[in-house]
Amino acid sequence: MDEKRPAPDGAGRLAFAEKIQRESLLLLVLI
Repeated sequence: MDEKRPAPDGAGRLAFAEKIQRESLLLLVLI
């Protein structure tokens, strides 16, 4: 998937938010 190209239906934004959620969860686990 090309993250640099925004999806017109907002699917890319949803995937980006999901990735941020996973990273934040990992940070919470590490702390």
